[in-house]
Amino acid sequence: MRKVLRGALALALWTCPAWAVAQGTNPDSAATTEAAEEEEPLPYRGTSIVYENSFTAISLNPDYEPDYNPSYLMTWAFNPRYYLYDTLSARLGFSLDLELTDSDTTQQTYEPWVSDISLGFIYSTFYTIPVVELKLGGGVTFGFPTSKLSQARSLYLSLAPSLSIRRSFDVLGGLQLSYGFKYTKNFNKYSGMVTEDELFPCISSVENQTECFNMGMRNPSMSFSNTFEVQVYWLDRLYTTLSFGISNTLLYPVADAQVEIAGEMVDVPASEDNTDMRGSFSYLLEVGYDAWDFLSFAVGVSTVTAQLADDGSYRPPFINRFSAIYFDIALSVDGLVTTIEDMGEDDGGDTASSADVGAVAAR
Repeated sequence: MRKVLRGALALALWTCPAWAVAQGTNPDSAATTEAAEEEEPLPYRGTSIVYENSFTAISLNPDYEPDYNPSYLMTWAFNPRYYLYDTLSARLGFSLDLELTDSDTTQQTYEPWVSDISLGFIYSTFYTIPVVELKLGGGVTFGFPTSKLSQARSLYLSLAPSLSIRRSFDVLGGLQLSYGFKYTKNFNKYSGMVTEDELFPCISSVENQTECFNMGMRNPSMSFSNTFEVQVYWLDRLYTTLSFGISNTLLYPVADAQVEIAGEMVDVPASEDNTDMRGSFSYLLEVGYDAWDFLSFAVGVSTVTAQLADDGSYRPPFINRFSAIYFDIALSVDGLVTTIEDMGEDDGGDTASSADVGAVAAR
């Protein structure tokens, strides 16, 4: 019924080298392996396809709210990546959502929901601070308004420079601490959301009658996001990820208005009580297993929520109406190609046979 927003994962996209590349695996570490010393790393390493099933946590408790509003969502996420130089990669990202329950955000049952398309140029590591071994990364990501939400916000383009800091430790199977900062600037035609058709009969003297299509919701102008993450591998392939994010969004200011009263145009200033900032938190707890070099599984809980509820009270931070429980299956494209090639070499051939390909696909 309500669209589940995986904001906690979205905030972590630029903090981690790869979202669901064998889930917890860093493709840049391939350069340090023995195999990489003999062969050139694949330029599209880190490319992944993720299939996810998620549902809101309160769907398990019909008495949580006065109206029972469960949500179950299926998502396909596509994350192509191509390394231009060493640790510099071009990253494309988009997803397709399909809600199986009654949707509050689509006009038709089982209507696919297309996300925005992002294109990033990211340095996973552009400098390592000596002694402390802190790895600095960063880049810039462009967002293109292919989703209906961004189109309703009359978004032309979003621009998001980012910076990440991470440190790895030789603990258990591997421990990594990371921090990420991202600034996002949106470029919109209007300062508020608009609809394709008039919401009600409207007479306007304004050019194009723009206020007749106003939905009464202000668009975000810019945002500042901070993400902290801890990832630990308990065993060679079993890991846990814990993430926490803080985001502050600044809205476009409310403009003064002119209204006609008794035949005269009167200036109406914006209210001093308007709040131009919105704060939100995101949390994620995930447990995953890299079953093979090309296939991983993960289960977790994520929450992205505004700090204040509609009545001005503080929302419960961890479990609330926006909390989602999810299960992911991630396919690593470069891991699959490498596995098939290795099978072909084991058979004494230069390439894998069709039977080998079928065997890998069946796994």
